Amino acid sequence: MNLGFKLEYITGFTHRQIYSIKFDDKELNEFRLFFSDENVKSHKKYNRLIAKIGDLLTKRGFRRYFFKFDQCDDSEILGYIRIGSKKLRLYCAVYSENFIIFGSGGIKNSAQRQGTIEVDQAFERLRYAEAKIAQRIGEGNISYLSDNKLTGYLNFSGD
Repeated sequence: MNLGFKLEYITGFTHRQIYSIKFDDKELNEFRLFFSDENVKSHKKYNRLIAKIGDLLTKRGFRRYFFKFDQCDDSEILGYIRIGSKKLRLYCAVYSENFIIFGSGGIKNSAQRQGTIEVDQAFERLRYAEAKIAQRIGEGNISYLSDNKLTGYLNFSGD
């Protein structure tokens, strides 16, 4: 997999920040793609998910307790928000209580993530991007400002 992408700022509240990934082969960033999906919008837990994101951003922070982390991710960064449904999945990379990057996801229709193609692809694309982002952070090419906004080289197109 060799996909170009860039990190896009979504929103923030005081010192908490939300970013998403905009892949070169997509019109929208992954966060907006997820919320524009009609199947996602019609899911019974959709409104609960939106409320949970608002609550995490404005009150509780992105604490690990609120996320289910994928068993195949040894770094325990990649997961999805717990909302009482294992089917509706919005994948994310949780870096700290104050900083998160949202990918996409969908509705899981099988026992395992890998059994639902769109959900598995969303997770794998996020995993790919997160590895590139972690590398840049480790090299010092991306860093956090005092309010947890990112600075540095946020465009991964052509890598």
